[in-house]
Amino acid sequence: MPKNADGFFFVTGRIKELIIKGGENIAPREIDEVLLAHPAVLEAAATGLPDRHYGQEILACIVLRPGMACAEDELRAFCVEKLGRYKTPRELRFVRPVEVIVQDATAIEAYVESEIEPKHAVEDSVTVFAN
Repeated sequence: MPKNADGFFFVTGRIKELIIKGGENIAPREIDEVLLAHPAVLEAAATGLPDRHYGQEILACIVLRPGMACAEDELRAFCVEKLGRYKTPRELRFVRPVEVIVQDATAIEAYVESEIEPKHAVEDSVTVFAN
């Protein structure tokens, strides 16, 4: 990911535009939009994680609105209702917000894939996209 002399990263888009789960193509943006419709969610980004049975499983990183609380079970039930069980993230990670300056409204980056896949984890410092 390119960064300038001051150490700022330039976010230009997702590394992968599809999650392929059990041979089905799932658009991460669809999952993002559903999560963002929840009143407690400020930012959200879905991505695929390697899975030995399905090829990929769904991970969503969530930033809650200041002063709001939301249990994982509540958010998962919301997703099942709106997306169905198949598109509902298996793993929800609540992360801290990171200051993001977006120059292009269509620019989104959920994660740096190389940081997630080897560890199958998301660190608290990983950013999700800004609206």
